[in-house]
Amino acid sequence: MRSLVDSQAMIPFKTIRVGPFDVAIEKLRAEERDECLGQFSRIAMSIEMRDQYINPQQEAETLLHEILHVIWYVMGIQGKKEYEEKTVNQMSVGLASVIRDNPELMQWLRKKLS
Repeated sequence: MRSLVDSQAMIPFKTIRVGPFDVAIEKLRAEERDECLGQFSRIAMSIEMRDQYINPQQEAETLLHEILHVIWYVMGIQGKKEYEEKTVNQMSVGLASVIRDNPELMQWLRKKLS
């Protein structure tokens, strides 16, 4: 059996900025923990994350996934919820692998965007 990694100690920030919005990162409510790994609330402008994940990769990909939902909302992308979820699922896994496998790309992007 895999051990769970404590997420609350690992995410070193309480907000992220997407467009003009500061999006809070909060603990997922107890009633939601058995149904999802994370979620974005458009009303509260917050990302809710579990307090434990199977491993750091699951935690990181979940945060990327929820950030993509924020971007989808902030940029006003239209589409059915099912289409949004499928697209975000595919993009978050792809983005996580690009970030993990290309550290020099991340350094280059950080330099160019600062």
